[in-house]
Amino acid sequence: MLGGFPGLRPFRTAEWQLFKGREELVAELIEKLKSSRFLSVIGSSGTGKSSLVRAGLMRSILAGYLRHDSNIWNVAICRPGYDPIKNLCVALAFVKTKSWSQRDARVDLTRIEGEYPNMANFLNNTNSLRGIIKANEYLQADLPENQKPNLLIIVDQFEELFRFNIDGEFFYQFADYLPSGSIDLCYHHHALRISWILRTVSGLS
Repeated sequence: MLGGFPGLRPFRTAEWQLFKGREELVAELIEKLKSSRFLSVIGSSGTGKSSLVRAGLMRSILAGYLRHDSNIWNVAICRPGYDPIKNLCVALAFVKTKSWSQRDARVDLTRIEGEYPNMANFLNNTNSLRGIIKANEYLQADLPENQKPNLLIIVDQFEELFRFNIDGEFFYQFADYLPSGSIDLCYHHHALRISWILRTVSGLS
């Protein structure tokens, strides 16, 4: 890292002390998530959207600036890619295995493979926001009531839904997990927040 900047990649959450100048914007995002379960961060390429979410918003949430029933948060980060549902299932499986490993940063890939079918079952059999809520309840299972974490889902590079899925098959499937007719359901489920990061692309309407 040169001069406090990581180069072309975004700031990581662990580098939050080097991420400066966006405090007011981070505070604004936190306030928006207090009143809404969904947050979109939209801007041109290279404007620092991923850094803002990872080193700003995510760090602030983990530090306890967004609290409801608990100030403990699980964070699942994914990119849509060619198979957005599969990638979201992997991200949720990683959250489960990470909770098993506690503070150990090393996560056994075989555990992720073992948890993947559970997450895929929740999401594929429900095909709506209810699937994510069921997955979150599974992540909270067997934990004391005062230690049940909230869930933040971050979908980075959201424009990949348009780039990699020209026929729209995955777009419409993945969109079922996002704000639509399920908003009311999500509003009653205070433990869940979803944020997506979208790069504006010329030629898309």
